Amino acid sequence: MKQNGQLSEADITKAVIDSVMNVAPDAGPIGTDTHLAGNQAVLDSVGFVTLLVDLEGRLGSGVDLSTSYLEQDGADEASNPFRTVQSLVAHIQQLASKHRP
Repeated sequence: MKQNGQLSEADITKAVIDSVMNVAPDAGPIGTDTHLAGNQAVLDSVGFVTLLVDLEGRLGSGVDLSTSYLEQDGADEASNPFRTVQSLVAHIQQLASKHRP
């Protein structure tokens, strides 16, 4: 549910999980610890890009995940905000808070 016009953590988590399930329906159970990037990722590179596009559509304007992902070039795997569902949710919350009116 939106709080003060912003998506809640639960809304963002649901959007991320729904997007992963949409992009990779055979990935099995998806939870907050599911890896989206790195060696244990449930998505290949095309699936990951598709996930970003799908998520941007679900979350609406104000969250530019594609640009944000490109800015992470060279980041180590442990600090990558796109590593797991949980780290991506936290990253989206941070991006959204920068775009609050």
